[in-house]
Amino acid sequence: METLKDGRSKDIALDTSGSVLEVEREVAAGKLPTAVSDAIARAANGGKFGKIKSVTRGGVIACYETTIPERGRRRGVALNPQGATVNSD
Repeated sequence: METLKDGRSKDIALDTSGSVLEVEREVAAGKLPTAVSDAIARAANGGKFGKIKSVTRGGVIACYETTIPERGRRRGVALNPQGATVNSD
């Protein structure tokens, strides 16, 4: 399910019984933990990056996701709340 509130997206993944599996919320760059903000800046070499989303599973933020332009394509980046790279799957 996709929603939009105050100009920010929120996506909710449900299982067949209606229980919430995952929630993705768009996050403003200024509201990120410092470690995540710094890691995104390093990954983007100080350049541009796409929208940032927090991914919550089991009521806890599992990671933050964004995309970074690289050689004409967009590379996905996922970071845990401490700023370390993780697999977002």
